[in-house]
Amino acid sequence: MDRLISYSKESLLRCLKISEPGALAFNVQRLYMRFLQHTGREYIHSAVMEALEELKSSGDEESPCIHFYAEVFMSNTLVQLLQEHYDEDVLPHLQLSVTVKNEVEYARTKVWKELESKVQEGLECLLRCCVHRLDSLLEHYQSKTDFKLTEKMGQNLKEEPTLACRTACSYMNSQLDYISTALDGNNLISFRSEMGILFSSVLHHHLRRNPVTRIGSRQIRFDIQAYLKVLHSFEIPSFSRIEETLQFTGEIYRVPLENLRMFIHEYPMQTISQRSEERR
Repeated sequence: MDRLISYSKESLLRCLKISEPGALAFNVQRLYMRFLQHTGREYIHSAVMEALEELKSSGDEESPCIHFYAEVFMSNTLVQLLQEHYDEDVLPHLQLSVTVKNEVEYARTKVWKELESKVQEGLECLLRCCVHRLDSLLEHYQSKTDFKLTEKMGQNLKEEPTLACRTACSYMNSQLDYISTALDGNNLISFRSEMGILFSSVLHHHLRRNPVTRIGSRQIRFDIQAYLKVLHSFEIPSFSRIEETLQFTGEIYRVPLENLRMFIHEYPMQTISQRSEERR
């Protein structure tokens, strides 16, 4: 892109030398519109589209997700470079004609909105892929006996998360790293929070579908603490509610069956599910 911008600057300099004063804005417009078509549509837009199509057909494979993160980062970087080039080298000459300037601004806005739309579509697809991937990892690595422990098994229980939990936490942390690199500003804040909420919902439903004994409740609490540590990094506005819900999921298995009715409180068990419904 640096080379393309350099070529564009050289073209503009030649244009300044050979253009009549009254035709300068129009000539700069023609040069820049061709440059915008090539860099915006044929270069950045096509790369994002290719990554998006790969992502749509990926299932729960991780490599297309990484590719799309990379394309989002690259497109943001290139758009910033192009904006600097426009502000410094193009706009001053377009201001000679209000009509020409407005035409170029309209064309630029249209190109960037189209690109933004495809990036947004990709991010939504990325969320679905990541949620599916996390659920698949938990299903694959979580043994049905991880939380179904007997008194004898509990004597040798190590105070550490299960393999499924460690794998899931590693995956969530990797997504957090990708997000922090690819996005910035409000886009980073909103997307990170959205992913954190979806991940918490997956974890909540996963923990509830596994058989747990009273002894196994000790193990599930180790996992929950590890999950909460990772989810806290997503900076979810309603994190305290998610924390309460997941902790409740672990604590409930410690209660003797005859006291369960007194212990259950409907609100915490519904919190994450309600938030998922609110999103829809």
